[in-house]
Amino acid sequence: MRLIISRNQQDVKGVFGGHKGVQFTLGYRLELTQEEAELVRRYNLGSHTLTTRVIDGVSVPATTLAELMAGRDQTVSGVTVRCLSVVRRRRGGRISTAAGS
Repeated sequence: MRLIISRNQQDVKGVFGGHKGVQFTLGYRLELTQEEAELVRRYNLGSHTLTTRVIDGVSVPATTLAELMAGRDQTVSGVTVRCLSVVRRRRGGRISTAAGS
């Protein structure tokens, strides 16, 4: 199994050539071995929800396993950081934490 991720950004120009911001595109696709793809088919896992979005307080499916296997692109005009997570790293036999790394 391989998760292939691509990213791109492009400047957005206005009608008169002025800078109007940046568009960010994230592409992702899941490559499965023949055996893994057969398991997905056998157990009907293609419709399994992997990610959700919250719209008006309601959680709705955003990406299924079948969509991830086919590949998807998402383009947004801005990126908002909603949550900072703590990343644990092993350094010299001990675990340390660093925020935002």
